Parts: sequence; structure tokens; C-alpha cells
Amino acid sequence: MKRFLALILLLAVVAWAEPVKKSHVESELVSDQTVVAPGSTFWVALRLKMDPEWHTYWQYVGDAGLSTTIEWTLPEGVKAGALQWPVPSVLAVQGVVSYGYSGETYLLTEFQAAPDLKPGPLPIKAKVSYLACKESCIPGKADLELTLQSGAAAQPSPQAATLEQARQSLPEPLATTPSVWLENGSIVVPVSGAKARFFPYGEGQIVLASEQSLVDAQLHLKPADPPPKRISGVLVVDDKGFVLDAAIGPKPEAGATQTAQPAATFWPALLGAFLGGLVLNLMPCVFPVLSLKVLSLVEAAGEDKGKPWVHGALYSLGVLLSFWVLAGALLAFKAAGQGVGWGFQNQFPAIIIFQALLFFGVGLNLLGVFEVGVGLTRLSDVADRKSGLAGALWGGVLATLVATPCTAPFMGAAINFALGAPAVQTVLIFTALGLGMAFPYMLLTSVPALLSFVPRPGPWMESFKQFLAFPMLAAAGYMLWILGKQSGVNAMAYLVEALVLIGMAGWAYGRWGFAVKAGTRAKGMAFAFLMLCCGLGLAYLAVQEQPEDGPKQAHSNEIWQPFSAEKLAELRSQGKPVFVDFTAAWCFSCQVNEKNGLKPAEVQKAFKDRGIVLLKADWTRYDEAITQELKKFNRAGVPLYVLYPAKGEPYVLPEVPLLTPSDVLKALEPIPVLTSSSAG
Repeated sequence: MKRFLALILLLAVVAWAEPVKKSHVESELVSDQTVVAPGSTFWVALRLKMDPEWHTYWQYVGDAGLSTTIEWTLPEGVKAGALQWPVPSVLAVQGVVSYGYSGETYLLTEFQAAPDLKPGPLPIKAKVSYLACKESCIPGKADLELTLQSGAAAQPSPQAATLEQARQSLPEPLATTPSVWLENGSIVVPVSGAKARFFPYGEGQIVLASEQSLVDAQLHLKPADPPPKRISGVLVVDDKGFVLDAAIGPKPEAGATQTAQPAATFWPALLGAFLGGLVLNLMPCVFPVLSLKVLSLVEAAGEDKGKPWVHGALYSLGVLLSFWVLAGALLAFKAAGQGVGWGFQNQFPAIIIFQALLFFGVGLNLLGVFEVGVGLTRLSDVADRKSGLAGALWGGVLATLVATPCTAPFMGAAINFALGAPAVQTVLIFTALGLGMAFPYMLLTSVPALLSFVPRPGPWMESFKQFLAFPMLAAAGYMLWILGKQSGVNAMAYLVEALVLIGMAGWAYGRWGFAVKAGTRAKGMAFAFLMLCCGLGLAYLAVQEQPEDGPKQAHSNEIWQPFSAEKLAELRSQGKPVFVDFTAAWCFSCQVNEKNGLKPAEVQKAFKDRGIVLLKADWTRYDEAITQELKKFNRAGVPLYVLYPAKGEPYVLPEVPLLTPSDVLKALEPIPVLTSSSAG
């Protein structure tokens, strides 16, 4: 009963003024708290709701208009901060460009309560002036009042969630100030996003009526006359506003461009990189190497109990070293002005051929055709070489190598952030990816209780070891298929013969490389070396081979048309919905998703019933147009699936480990099914 009476008393004290409607604008004060605690901060917003087709103005009105002003009258012990403005809209009429708001908006102010704030009511008064415009403009004024209560503990108001949402829409600071320069009569601002716009804080910076174009991740603005020495305002990237204040300097050298990066995105990107590396262990590309690590874990569990954690540490080191090499390569390509993304190395036939040879050699080794490292252990006095510690290190390298064709959930945004971030942040992102990928194995080898679930060593291990050769041989076959897509059947034929010769070299090495008789051993090694050289020679010919009609998109057919930016623009101008599959032959996840998520009859029927045009953006070989399109969606690799409706913004299907028909069908639901008349 006492609580009920206290609530009634509180409601009686807290007087919420009714909204004031004048000059086609409804205005009122709202707060995120009903009770304010001493020493705390709270927010009060001026809510403006304009009649349809009417608008008010931003802090910088542009070519014409009048900004909204607030004159506060506050109780003792309460101070008001600066008025904070959400991102405006462009109000353009016959070449006159202004900035303002239509519909409903909240102009926010942060208030500070003194530590010695006395209990009692807190009347907050505001004299508001604004200009409301449609075809004509009408000045408006309103005297508004809001009474809060001072108490020992703060109490949120019913509008707290609404004001929190309004606060989230305020422009945020940038983590790094981007490089800004003048080039060919334009102010150039590098950004990372699909769309961007700049709202200046004042005149004399840009020509407001000129078009702002985003080309190759660079926003081009027409400067005022004379050109300014710096620009200051709100940079909107993908509907999110950021405060930009940058001096206009000389154009940076290739690769040294600093892209605008939000301050709040580095830590989420770092977390996303760790989670992406963790999930990467579950991707299909990594399965063959995971099998090898299971075998090494079984072997380690049968040795000295102090050894398994050493295996885990060396495996993790191998993973980290590999990711650092990838980060260094990415930074080097950026410095050379090249656009790259995750898995970029697989666009080069030489890398595909190297992986095919490596996987094939590992498979032969597992089958017992030859043994690597026997000679080294004989030459070494370090007994621990027999424990496979070097194998743990190289296992981490191999795991990273086979993981690069896959993009796991959480990785897309993190990799894209790394590509546009400073070098230190790029290395940290790739370090987090490596730590995430190595974490499960490190955990398993570091916690003795977990090793109790590992089977005991025994004769079964030899059979298991030989069985694991077949996933590696299958991976080599997959590399053959990728090479055929990239460079044609001739290159694939060269590589097949190279594998045969290298297999013969391995057989000769295993058969006679350690013969008792020196003469037999020398002849066997010479024959093995000769076959190895011949095999590598054929592999080199495979690298040099090009398809007769040059690089092309390999996956197009009568259902899927090859992607081009011009084709996409043409289809959208015709009002046709479009679905684009960003894929690559070397991306194993892409192939699985195409078969399981896009190829099923019910999915193809849904595409056909809605008149959706299917485009295949094949990134098997480097394609600048596809790279730029990926950047528009903040992606640095494939797979990516984008639905472009007939009208409206494109929809990106969520990142999932494997795409299912239900994922695609759910994305297609908003697209109407064609009637017989519309189909005709």
C-alpha cells in the first residue's frame, strides 16, 4: 500500500506537459528519467513532429532556412550541454539545397545534475523557435516545460528506450581521421561502405547543389571557390553518421591512404575475428587437416603427459605465423595499390598447383609410400625430434593454408575492417583470427582432463593414419578441378602428369632412399630427384598455361548469367529483381552452398515464379568489378549472396556456415510471385 501511494505521489509531482501544436509542428520535451539522482547525467530531447510534407531545419540549414533554437531555463544544480543533432536529410527544390527533418525527430541535450542536488521537483523550461516549411515557410515558437523529480536513485521514464534509440542515431566519432585531398577538381574522401554522403557544418566547404559520387571507395565532393583548407561536418556511410573534421592535404602515395574508420568498430571487429577463426575449424575446407590433428593428438596422448601442451603451443604458433604472413602479404598488396580480399592467393594458379602438390605429397606420406624426416632424426642428437613437434608446427601452417578458401561467419566484417585499417590494426585482426582458429586445439592439449576422452594409442592407429590419406588426396583432386576452371583442361593435364611423376619420386625415395647398400641408395635418390625435377617442370608448365579464350567466369550457364556491373544496372533499370551469387571455384563453402542451397528444385522454382534474374559473380580469378562490388557490401571475400529487389535497397543474406533452401526461400518471400499477365 505504501509503495502504491508513493507511486501516486510521484506521478503527481512529475508533471509531463502536453505537446504544443503550432505552425504545422507538434513539439514537446521528453526525458529518459523521471527521477534524477545527484551527480548523475540524464538526457532531455525536444521532440518535433511535422505535418506531412512539412519540414524543419538542421544546425546548418544549407542554401536557405532557419535552424531550430532552444533557450533553457533550468533549476539550481542542473546544467545543460550542447544541443546534439541527428543526421539530417537533403531538402532540394529547384537547385536550392537545404538540410533538415521531416516526419518526427529528436534533438537531444545531455544534462548534468550537481552532486549536492537537493530533493524535490526539477522544472525544466525551454523557449523553442523553429521554421516550418512546405511551399511556404511559417516561423513557429513554443514555450515548453517538463518537471522531473530529484531522488536518491534514478528512475527511467517510459520514453527511455525511445531516447536511447535516438542517441544511437547521433553521429559518432571516427577512430582514424581519413586522408582527404584535392584531385581533378574534387575533394576526395576515402570511405569503406556501399553508399556515402557528406553534410558540411557550414558554408564555404562544398557546392551544395553538386552531385556527391562514390567511386572505387572514394567520395568525390565539388569544392567551394576558393577550395577550403579543411572540411568539417557529418560523413554518412551506409546510413550511419560519423563526425568528420580533416585537413585537406596532398594526395597520399599508393597504399598509404587512410580510410575513414568508425571508432566503435575496432573492438567488435577484433571479437568477430576471434569468433570467425573459432568457427573456421568447422568449415568443410579444414576437415582434412583436423583429421591429421586428431591423429597427432592421439600420438601425443600416448607419450609423456607433459608433451601434449607443447604440441598445442607449436600448432598455435604455426597458425599465428601463417596468419601474420597473410597479413604481411595483404599490407604489401595494399601498398602497391592492389585490391585484395580474404583467400586472394587462391586466385593465382601457382598457389593452387602448390596446394595440389602439397596435399598429394601428404597423402602419399600418410599411406607410407615414403617417410619425411627419417634422415633428419638420424642426423639430430635431439631425441625430441621423434615426438613430432615439428609436425605440430607445420600442421598449424597447413591448417591455415587449407582454411583460406573458406569464409566463416563473423569473419566478413572483421576482414573488411582489416583491409581498410592501419597496419597495426590489420595485424591485430589477423592475430585474433589465428588465436580463434588455434584455440580449440590449444585447449584440448592444455587441459589434462579433456585428454581422457582421447582413445588410447594402439595398432588401430596405423590403419587410421592410412585412412586419413584419402581426404588429403581428395583435396588434391579438388585443386585439380579449380585449376581446370582457372586455366583450362591443358593446365589440369600438365598437373595430373606432374602428380604422377612426383608420386614416382616419393615411391623411389621410400623404396631405396635408405637402402643399406650405398650404391643402391645413390641410384634410388638420383632417380627420385630426376622424377621430382620432371614433375616440378610439368607443374611450371601448368602455371604458365592459359585457357584458349582467356580468363572468364566459369560457372555461367543457361540458368545463371555471368555478372557484370553494367548487366546488373541494366536489369535494375528495367525493374527486374536480381539475385547475385558471389562465388569462386576454390571456395569450398561456395560449392557446397550452390549445391545444397541454390540448386534444389524448390529454390529454382521460387526464382522462376518471381521472375528473378540469376547472376553469377565468379571470383575464381581476380576480377576488379567483382572486387569493387564486394567492397560495397563490406565484404573482403566469398561467398556472398545478394538479392536486389525491383525497387528498394539490396538485401544481403545472413552469414551462415552453410546455406540452406529455407534461408534462400525466406529471403525471397518479400518478392511477389508473378501472375500470368505480369509474366507475359
